[in-house]
Amino acid sequence: MIDHINIKAVQKEMRDFNFDTIGYTFDIPFLILQGESDIITPVESAKNFTKRIQAPKKDLPLFHTPAILQNSATRTNL
Repeated sequence: MIDHINIKAVQKEMRDFNFDTIGYTFDIPFLILQGESDIITPVESAKNFTKRIQAPKKDLPLFHTPAILQNSATRTNL
């Protein structure tokens, strides 16, 4: 279990991550769960990434309620 996360280190990794290394083509359905008001991963970044994905099926549902409040409602909607 993680007791504490260094958000600056996480942001640096996210900022510097090269998505080209994993590619954009998948043989399985591809799903990104995205918070509409996410301050760490902006919605536009997730939308732009999703546009590049080639998969049998892909989706980018936007959640309007913060993840911490989603719990069972999120699982039900998936």
